[in-house]
This record gives sequence, C-alpha cells and structure tokens, in this order.
Amino acid sequence: MGVASVIEGRKAREFESQYSFPYEIVVHDDEADKYAADHPDSVQLAYEGMIEATELAYDDIRAGHPEWKSGTKEALRRAPGVKEWFPYLNTDLSLYFLSYPKENLLVPGIPLPEDLKEWQNLLIGIGIRERMARFKSSTIDAAIAHAEKEGVNGQRFNQLELGCGNGRNALTILREIIELGHNAHFTLLDSQSVSLERAVQYATEMNIPGDNYQIMEGDLFSINGILIKKVGGTAIGSTTSGVNLDSISSLDIPVRFHRINDSGVTGCYAFEDEWEQSEVSSFGPALDTPLRRAGQITLMQEIWKYLEKGGSYMRDSMNLVNPINPDGQLPLVDYLRHVINWQGLVPTTIHGDQGIEGEIGMLPMIEKAQLSGLAKVIVHISPNGVFNCYELLKAA
Repeated sequence: MGVASVIEGRKAREFESQYSFPYEIVVHDDEADKYAADHPDSVQLAYEGMIEATELAYDDIRAGHPEWKSGTKEALRRAPGVKEWFPYLNTDLSLYFLSYPKENLLVPGIPLPEDLKEWQNLLIGIGIRERMARFKSSTIDAAIAHAEKEGVNGQRFNQLELGCGNGRNALTILREIIELGHNAHFTLLDSQSVSLERAVQYATEMNIPGDNYQIMEGDLFSINGILIKKVGGTAIGSTTSGVNLDSISSLDIPVRFHRINDSGVTGCYAFEDEWEQSEVSSFGPALDTPLRRAGQITLMQEIWKYLEKGGSYMRDSMNLVNPINPDGQLPLVDYLRHVINWQGLVPTTIHGDQGIEGEIGMLPMIEKAQLSGLAKVIVHISPNGVFNCYELLKAA
C-alpha cells in the first residue's frame, strides 16, 4: 500500500492508498476554460439544450428506438447547424469547432454556422479544451525536467502520441518545446491515413524540422506490437521497440465498448478482456445490448513496455459524475450516445465506487494491469470535471 493525497491549490490531504501504488488527486482550478468563462450565457443555453435533447432521446428509446430520434430533432431545432456537423462526427475533425472556438470554423475552410456558436460551450467542448491545457502543461513540464536531467549533450526527449488524429495539438506542443530551446522528438501514430495527411500539413505549416518528428500510420492494437509505417517526418524503424520513450500519451483512446455480433467484436481492438455486460446509462434505463470491453488492460500493459524508466504515460477518461461535486452527474455521456449517436462511449469514475451500475473505475483497472515499476498515479481533475487525465509515472 502507498500514500494517497488530494491536492487543492496548495493544501493537501494524505491518507492510505487502497491500491498497490500511491496516487494523488490534483484539482487544477487555474486551468478553467477561459472561453466558457467569457460566455456564461452560451454555457447555460448549451447545457439546457443538451438536457432537453437527451430526455427526448430517452423517450424514443422507451418507445422502441425509432429510426429518427426526437432527441436529435431537438438538437436540430435548437441549432440547425448541427446537421452540418453530423458528416464529420466519425472523423478527426468532429471536435474541431469545439477545440478551437476562436477560429469560428466548423472545420478548416468552412465557416461555423451562426446557430452552432452557442454549442461551442457544450460540456464536451469545455472538457476538451481543459484536457488540452492539462496535456500541454504536463508534456512541457516533462520535457523541461528531462532536459535538466540530461544536460546539453544528453538524450533528447522522446514523446509517443497514440491515436493522434490530425496531430495539431501534439505538434503545437512540440513546436513550443523546441522554441524553449529543448531537443525533442515526437512520434505521432494513428490508423487513419486522412487524419495523418492533415498532420503532415500542420507540421509543414508550423515549420517544424523533419528530424524532430515522425508521423506514422499503423495498427495500435496488433498482437505483435505497434506495427507502423512511415507517413512523414523521419523514420526510426518498423516498430517502436528499441526507442527510448520518455513520455506516451493516448488521450484520444477512451474506454470503449464494442457490439458483439456473429462475426465477433466490431472495432479495431485486437486485445479483449474476457467479460461481457449490458450497456448502461447514468441518465436513463439500461439497454439490453451485449457488449464486451476491448483490451484496455492489455493495451496499458503493452504501452508500458515501451516506456523508459522515469517516464510517464498519460491517458484520459470521461466521467460519469463530477469528481469535484459527486452529487452532480454529468448528462454529457448520454447526450453523446443517444443524440449524437456515439454509441460506443463508456465513461468512468476514479474508484468505481459511485454505486452506478456498470461504471468503470480507472484506478482499479490500473491496479488490475499490474504494471511493473509503477511509482505513482496522478489524477488531474479540471474545474468542470468532464475529463480526468491519469498520469502514470514509471520508477527511475
């Protein structure tokens, strides 16, 4: 057993950890999303619209899943521009206008419909922007600490970004690290070639030297390791084995369930844990759909192998409840499932102890993975509590 602590500002409360590793829970009040703070009316409108649309979606579910949900109709009624958003929902551009609200673009090159502007402050948008701020802060801190340890002529800082999408966020961080005078190399890995083509374009536009990055296409979940092929930047081999990785991130790989059908489990995950359960909801009734959790524990174990001693692995997860105010449930998950139709999404809590049927506890899942050399887990909580970021530190 280790020590656990909850840190809010400069105050810390310590207690005995119930896991084999110590952990900290850190509340980052200073990383509140400024765009949402500057548009409180928009936040309220978006929240009310989300609630109304989700309630109507559950009316449809109880009535037997009609083909066109009235919850989705309500979303279109409140913001007709949502219809223009739908074609991008299963692409790397699905969250573009939520991630970069000041650009007023739906996706690159397409102006944001006026009636979608209030939706930039959906909880998912606020959460994404706060998550981006946390990832940036942690990665830059890790790069600076690495430079201080290695000295001028030491090894460069190596970061692997799994499920990088179009790579814009990671490349922006890389450019800032380089501008700070540090030697860094980022490997961006994704399975979608269209997304990676955009990543190559972003890297070129940012004038990032080719020997500071590589952009790779590959199967993240091959049983033989992370199989990759070069798309852009400099190559370091056919797999990531043998590379000294100081930091790994998989912020865009959520805890996900996949439907089981006659041909097996849909989705791209090759690793699967051997248990099944029905889809459940914190907002409405459970659905009688058999699902299987696909390989999250095995995925963590595989990622851990590539991480250098003293390195860190960061991942995130969407919350069932607000960890700062556990009495306040977040209806966002049900909205994304049943209005936006991201059916595969399954959120979590920190300990899995909120008494919600089917919830996944992230720390218990990390415990089950039995990661050798796990020194500490830091749970980063953003002010709105939409996402938690889990930073796993490997002993030096």
